[in-house]
Amino acid sequence: MMPTGGDIAFVTDARAWGGAEIYLSRIMSALNDSGWRVTLVASDREEVDGWLASVESDGVRVVRAAPHREIDRRAVERFSELLRGFPLVHVNKTAPRNSLPVIPAARRAGARHLVTTEHIVRPPVSHYPLGATVLTGLVRRTNRMVDRIIVVSEDSRRRYLRSYRPPADKVVAIHNGIDLTRFQKVGPRDEVRAELGLDASDLAATVVGRLTPGKGHDTLLDAAPAVLEAVPSLRLLLVGNGPLEEETRARADALGLGERVLFTGFRDDVPDLLAASDLFVLPSHGESFPLTVLEAMAAGLPVIASDVGGICEAVDHGRSGLLVPAAEPEALADALRRLGGDAGLRREMGERGRVRVERDFDERRSIEAVRSLYEDLDDADGGRP
Repeated sequence: MMPTGGDIAFVTDARAWGGAEIYLSRIMSALNDSGWRVTLVASDREEVDGWLASVESDGVRVVRAAPHREIDRRAVERFSELLRGFPLVHVNKTAPRNSLPVIPAARRAGARHLVTTEHIVRPPVSHYPLGATVLTGLVRRTNRMVDRIIVVSEDSRRRYLRSYRPPADKVVAIHNGIDLTRFQKVGPRDEVRAELGLDASDLAATVVGRLTPGKGHDTLLDAAPAVLEAVPSLRLLLVGNGPLEEETRARADALGLGERVLFTGFRDDVPDLLAASDLFVLPSHGESFPLTVLEAMAAGLPVIASDVGGICEAVDHGRSGLLVPAAEPEALADALRRLGGDAGLRREMGERGRVRVERDFDERRSIEAVRSLYEDLDDADGGRP
């Protein structure tokens, strides 16, 4: 295990409170509990005020920095000052193009080791001619300064190597994990359902995720009318907020779904909500290795999810859930009808999923893998200052 008492700086350009931020919180909390002196450098955005308050309540020092662009010489100078004195810097990136100025800044500041986590690995896009080519080149150049690149699934590792061509031994796949203890004590199912307005006979299909482009809420709503013909008890529980909330509500109304769809907004009691549900749906058009799928499995729910990214590395199709093509409402409707009409199958798949997540996706394993990576880097250079 990595020696305790070191100084480490994490850097994030977070714009919301989602899976990438939860991942980072868990690692920082574990290191802090082990005697490390942990600092988080985060962008000064109002959207992450709540998350950063929770980080500080866990004893992590937080430093706010002005938001920056991908190419920003002044950001390099600012982060060079902020990161001076930290032998280890870990950059948490929600996309390869994010936080590019931080990497040369960390090296300029004297960081002995530099690690990044890439949560989303798709190639960059740009509105400008040759913009994507320039950004890809910048990612490849800054990757030369990085010691290890963590990705969250084997699928992500293959795609990252194909897109950015770093040395293969530099890219390490470490699956996300979750805190299983959160699912051992949950609110009474009947009380939670009553608070949500669910009847005992309702079939609650829950989606947890921000209402943003690509999350597939539109695909789910388009599938729902056909499902209701066979499963009239279906209720869709949409947990989360986001810029597409008004548009999603309008779409539900236009499809005549009305009271069939419940919008909960942001909730911090996801284990309780999952315990009150009957199945979990993730209709995303693209993912890497989402925590929400693992949380649903930990709650004993069968999963219906788009077959994208590394989801198939968690959900065993036909055993713990059903995988369907992304953005195909008909395929999603078929899966919902199959599970919605078979309580025994839902129970069997949920039990298999719970066993799988308890065996393979306890967050203690993923956190220890990250700490072991730090230790390997330290051993490789003999622990020199």
